[in-house]
Amino acid sequence: MKSFKRYLREFAIQSTSDYVFDTPSGEAGSLKIPISGPMFKRIWPDTIRATVFHATDNLEKLGKLEGGKKSISAFFSMMSRYMETGVATGGGIVVEMEADVLISARDDIMSQVDTQGRRWVEMSWFANAQLGRTGPEFGKVEKDLNGIDERSKKGHDYAARVFVVKKTGVTPLSNRAMNYVFSSNKDANTYHPSPFTKKSIDYALSTTKDNFNKWVTVKVNVREHFKKFHNLDLEEINGIAIMSDTDNSKLSSIAYYQNIYFSTN
Repeated sequence: MKSFKRYLREFAIQSTSDYVFDTPSGEAGSLKIPISGPMFKRIWPDTIRATVFHATDNLEKLGKLEGGKKSISAFFSMMSRYMETGVATGGGIVVEMEADVLISARDDIMSQVDTQGRRWVEMSWFANAQLGRTGPEFGKVEKDLNGIDERSKKGHDYAARVFVVKKTGVTPLSNRAMNYVFSSNKDANTYHPSPFTKKSIDYALSTTKDNFNKWVTVKVNVREHFKKFHNLDLEEINGIAIMSDTDNSKLSSIAYYQNIYFSTN
């Protein structure tokens, strides 16, 4: 029998600080994201509960993890040989569990565990998971912002938006940005400057007039847009922001996002 600490020593690749700071220069895909319950709770407040399975060779140690902060890998379906031989343990025992799902996918997310028991996943996995798709699933708006004027300061809110920012000066106000939005009243592929600054362009990728409460898949050429609207030859970006904001109109909205990624194609 292996103790859980010994299990961590044998299968942990790096410490937490190594996962955060040890990234090869210029390889953004190697950046790692911690699979953290508290962090994911801020992004998705609603808990997803599901029946999952876990292969192990030690029921006693597995039971001690119940109710704790450490996460473990699990599956909905798996080839029989892995149930018999295990993945990181000797296998032989398959446990059915009712658990809170932090992250899920059709394939193995290839998570790695650090010396504290926290799991990490590389950014490149999210990009590779998109192979064969025509574009990112931008989002779905379930509750819209009705009756606002998005060109005005009082109505400059969107149920879903993705900011792409290029740093061009010392202060944030000097930066240039493309603001890709899910508009409540404008047609898709229409655009206008932000009422707060002409250095940010609001570009409607979709509209709730046609796609209310529906998932929408979109693809956009960010480099071409920065050239067209800002006369900038974009080689890299300096910031991304995902927002559902209602601070100006004082209304409320509900929107969902998934599979947002960048590629050279």
